[in-house]
Amino acid sequence: ALSFKSPKLDVQKVLSGHKVQGQTVSGTMQTVGLDMKGPVVSMDQLLSQSRIDLQAGQSQLLLQDPGKTTTEPLQLDQLKLISIPEKSTQVSLQGRFRDSPFGFDLQTADYNALQKSSVSLPIKLASTFAGHSLKAEGKMADLQIGQGLHVSLDIKGDNLQTVGQLLQIELPETGAYEFSGRLDATDDEYAFTGIKGKLGKSDTTGMLKVNTSQKRPVVTANLNSDALYYDDVFKHQKRKESDRLIPDFAIPVEFLKSFDSLIDIKAEKLYNVEVQYHDFVFHATLNDGYLQVEPFESTLGSALVDGALHIDSRQEKPAIRFSLNSKDTNYGELLESFGITDKVE
Repeated sequence: ALSFKSPKLDVQKVLSGHKVQGQTVSGTMQTVGLDMKGPVVSMDQLLSQSRIDLQAGQSQLLLQDPGKTTTEPLQLDQLKLISIPEKSTQVSLQGRFRDSPFGFDLQTADYNALQKSSVSLPIKLASTFAGHSLKAEGKMADLQIGQGLHVSLDIKGDNLQTVGQLLQIELPETGAYEFSGRLDATDDEYAFTGIKGKLGKSDTTGMLKVNTSQKRPVVTANLNSDALYYDDVFKHQKRKESDRLIPDFAIPVEFLKSFDSLIDIKAEKLYNVEVQYHDFVFHATLNDGYLQVEPFESTLGSALVDGALHIDSRQEKPAIRFSLNSKDTNYGELLESFGITDKVE
């Protein structure tokens, strides 16, 4: 058996240059306790055949991504690790990251299996962060580098924009959300399939893929809804008061240049302001800063409404072209529902 206690531990010295999920970790851990119970023949045998109990109190760590000089602070209030030979390893963390509280609980294979990179490992994960929660269960090909993930996934929270900030992608401010499905992640692709969920009152099913093998990430989505509410996605986007018939607005140039996409959305009903559309169809492609939405069609009452939107952010002065076609339609009601103007009757 082996027992070790330290009031303060230098993490960088302990790791001896080893990285965690590709990141360099430095800092100190307080009140560290380690107990190992098993045959003491060699250190390798002690690690592989012993029950391992590791605990630590208040800890201040710094995370540094490859190629970056800046670091991000990670505060751990509590760390617990228990590994039982031929059974499982359990890890529990509590602390603060980016000024928000988080909790992390992971159950996976024992120490021996974790050392074999060719072995598919079972994982069961529960995590919370800043009003969001995630549960995942399935397998991972290599836990050490976080690749080959195949899990069922349940996520929910109060605002998708916070998730975007954590993932370092731009997402709109929204209401509460809840989604479930299957996540398959490889070296350069994340596929979220069998999606079922709600965003506010809106429901959705379908799939979402993100491929990172190119210069710009490529987002592919195919989503369906029985009832889609415009305000669930854009409820916090305030419309500017304007005396112009067609009000001015800023084209999100950097956002349009940050990724490519192919998105298809169908909704049996679309609710926008006080207007209800039927059989809504939306097809959008984004390539190198050029956005094309076509077709864009729906039924308003007995009238078919179709249109197209083109935004070219590749030019020094971005250009926009919008067309809308309909017959026997109240255009004042239609333009107001699109957020274009309320000055037409």
